[in-house]
Amino acid sequence: MNNAFESEFQYRVQNSIDCQIEGTAKPNKVFALQQPAIDFLREIQTRRSAHNIKLFSFETKTSRKFLVSDIDLFYDLYMQTSPTQRHVYEIIQENCPCRLYFDLEFKTKWNPTVDGDALVSHLKHLVTLQFYRKYGIQIFPTDFVDLESTATDKFSRHLIVIPPNGELFINNIEAGQFVKELMDDIMEPDIFEVTGKDQALQCFIDKGVYTRNRAFRCYLSSKFHSDRLLQRHPNCATLAGSEKEFFMKTMICPRVNENSHPLLLRCPVSETNSVLRRATSTVSTSISTGYLSSPFEAIDEFVLSLATQDGVQGCIRTWQLAHDETDQPQFLTYHMVQNRYCRNVGRAHKSNNIMYIVDFCKRIVYQKCHDPDCSDYKSPPIQLPSSCILQIDEAKQNANEEHTG
Repeated sequence: MNNAFESEFQYRVQNSIDCQIEGTAKPNKVFALQQPAIDFLREIQTRRSAHNIKLFSFETKTSRKFLVSDIDLFYDLYMQTSPTQRHVYEIIQENCPCRLYFDLEFKTKWNPTVDGDALVSHLKHLVTLQFYRKYGIQIFPTDFVDLESTATDKFSRHLIVIPPNGELFINNIEAGQFVKELMDDIMEPDIFEVTGKDQALQCFIDKGVYTRNRAFRCYLSSKFHSDRLLQRHPNCATLAGSEKEFFMKTMICPRVNENSHPLLLRCPVSETNSVLRRATSTVSTSISTGYLSSPFEAIDEFVLSLATQDGVQGCIRTWQLAHDETDQPQFLTYHMVQNRYCRNVGRAHKSNNIMYIVDFCKRIVYQKCHDPDCSDYKSPPIQLPSSCILQIDEAKQNANEEHTG
């Protein structure tokens, strides 16, 4: 056979979509949008075993693109790429079994006395205890994949937990619930508090990375416009016979041999949070909760002004912020005390408190209440003032910038 024809024939086979779907060629296709990439991967999965195929995203000068690729082919091409050009993220797909993972970070200029290494060591200890207490699984130091991209201005680490028998969480939502329960069980919950923007206290464990189709930076990649590669930490005790084997251990959703069936760990989201999600938004995937003041000072003040009737000033008891799958804030719910005035009945309820719900998309707030007789009532919408809208726009912009791990 003519060599040129053979070369052209092989090129056409390798780049044929049908061949990639059927298995004649290894998949390696780029998409401009995430959903078509997911659809392509699902089509492959319906035709044949796809345990070796993964979804990635990568950043370019003009946009973010998505790649469906055979993991071995991806690794070869990835390692051939210049380190300065690697801006690649693993997409943690919805309902895909995954390893437990953590994104740990804080700004050093706001936390000059914080010992980040000590916090990581303490977290590893607590994770070890929680695994044994909840599942009877013993975790060893070699079971922690420890990566870093720390610089002078920012402490940044990724932790990935690989139990000895390869157990996986059924999905990353329940992995996030495991982290929530871990934090709830800590005797000193403020031990992981660090100072963030505007001197606000925050947890150095990013709890926002456990959402559907989350992008998580790959080992040996940097963020765009940054030269800080995500590298192996000197204290990482993970055993690997080769660089490729170590790379595979950094995958959140690992390649699973089609003949093996790892135990899937469960940590269901509590019914309380599930009810709240259904009540606020059908696309909500995570809930933040706090007391008294929320992160949105202007909205707090506006809601408090609405909660004043007959000279009685209402107070915020708790607030709950619901996010969608990309961490965009959707609804902010205020549970009030001291003023039970309900617009539905035109008076204060005798025993049931009211709530105000802020819709971040529609830029409105409305009142509901806990009284059974008013369960279906929602007050006429009240437009938010410009000061509140500015805070919402800033929060959405921050969510866009921080959606990658």
